[in-house]
Amino acid sequence: MRKVLGNDHFVFLDVRTDEEVKYLSFPFALHIPMNELPDRLGEVPKDKFIRV
Repeated sequence: MRKVLGNDHFVFLDVRTDEEVKYLSFPFALHIPMNELPDRLGEVPKDKFIRV
């Protein structure tokens, strides 16, 4: 993951719950909880590699 961190071709998708993110957040990741993902798929870039 270190090799792709900061690489514009990759997006890190954090699918943890809001409660889990309160304990440890990843500022470089796109946070969309798993249960919200079907309704929010439009927020996920289609032109990048997704790392979950």
